[in-house]
Amino acid sequence: INDSGQVVGRADTAGSYSYHAVVWTSTGGMVDLGTLGGQNSEAVAENDEGQVVGGARTGPGPLAGFSWTAAGGVGVGRDRAGIRRGRGQGDGRQGIGPCRRGVRERG
Repeated sequence: INDSGQVVGRADTAGSYSYHAVVWTSTGGMVDLGTLGGQNSEAVAENDEGQVVGGARTGPGPLAGFSWTAAGGVGVGRDRAGIRRGRGQGDGRQGIGPCRRGVRERG
């Protein structure tokens, strides 16, 4: 939960075994952030500016990292060497988390 009361996580989708990243606020309720084209996604952290980071399954292998803002939608950290999953978020708007060797963030 950030200083604005925003909460992030994941919610099961109705009628299936998939789950989607979500953001909840007292004014807007729960917002489904969708996926990156796969079946599952999850939000794992947010900063006080409301930027959210998490991971999404796009196929076999590791999760693809993403960041999301209400104004800008979803951005993905990936290149041909591998996939990065966001694990945390600093208040300076930087993503925090492990990175596979040889991967660089694009953005």
